[in-house]
Amino acid sequence: MNLLFTTTIGLLSGIVGTGLGGLISITIHQSKNILGWLLGFSGGLMFAVVAFDLLTAAFDIGGLLWGLGGMLLGFVLILALDSFLRKLKFLQNKHLATSLLLALGVAMHDFAEGMAVGAGFSAAASLGFGVAFVMTVHNIPEGVAIGVPMRLANVRRGKVLLATILTGLPMAGGTLIGALVGRLSGGLLSGSLGFAGGAMLCIVVEKMLPDAHELSHEYLATVAFAVGTLAGIVLCWFS
Repeated sequence: MNLLFTTTIGLLSGIVGTGLGGLISITIHQSKNILGWLLGFSGGLMFAVVAFDLLTAAFDIGGLLWGLGGMLLGFVLILALDSFLRKLKFLQNKHLATSLLLALGVAMHDFAEGMAVGAGFSAAASLGFGVAFVMTVHNIPEGVAIGVPMRLANVRRGKVLLATILTGLPMAGGTLIGALVGRLSGGLLSGSLGFAGGAMLCIVVEKMLPDAHELSHEYLATVAFAVGTLAGIVLCWFS
């Protein structure tokens, strides 16, 4: 498969998915209850994708040690970034800091998934297209999760949409590398998927759920998280 074509598919998969999520986040009514519910739902969906797709794939491909090692590194990096961002004066708005962390986590996630898309194309065109489609769907709630905190930080809608689209760009780079290397070593791909999964899981637990509970009344965020998790499990099952 032509490298330019393969990379273009990866690029479209990344920016269309997160861009659609960003579009959803700027078109909904800016009610704290609705935004909190949406944040909780997105967190549940992302949790399911990490637990039942990313990490299971990481363990299947490279074994437990590679997957857990990458996951631990992802956790540590996000915690270190969070500590660093807390010290920056221009990021005192916690919603903006959360959005930036999410954008970084999603970018790492997209890069790792882009590698899977490229490796799929190197095996068979049908497999590459199938993986790219699934990744596009997965990226929609991630775009929502990035966009909602930016809305809460009163960022202009155009900038929110642009930020979510740009977050999907690393998927093109991952796709190119995956296609160039071909069938990646199990350890490398496993560690990359585990790293992205650990980073995303840390963000969901550390940032998204507390913010969702703060915005929503009583158990609304918990119900939204449960519904999102169920939706994510269904998505993973059919993918």
